[in-house]
Amino acid sequence: SIPDEEYDFIIIGGGSAGCALASRLSENSNIKVLLIEAGGDGRTLDARIPAAVAKLQHSENDWVDYIEPQPGRACTQTIEGKGFWPRGKCLGGSSVLNYMAYVRGNSEDYESWARLVSDAKW
Repeated sequence: SIPDEEYDFIIIGGGSAGCALASRLSENSNIKVLLIEAGGDGRTLDARIPAAVAKLQHSENDWVDYIEPQPGRACTQTIEGKGFWPRGKCLGGSSVLNYMAYVRGNSEDYESWARLVSDAKW
């Protein structure tokens, strides 16, 4: 339950960004911060072992989302064309489910966005 108090900031979602924001704001002792997370604390042993993270998918730490069919573009070999899309439902959010993978964006995406806004600096 949430204490019946007033807060300066209420942050919905304890994923990576929500936790970082709550931590940074709470460094000021004059600010009251409430962080609300739908899931648990994410502190399972499986979350700490990269090879075991698959056990977190389809668990209480996962929203168990699926992407919609995209014929000819994505998940073409899956049942009904829907692809499983693990999304974290715990403190740490989807970063708990990501196998500690580091993924860089496609450079052409950034180039096309730069062209859209005429940003020659990119």
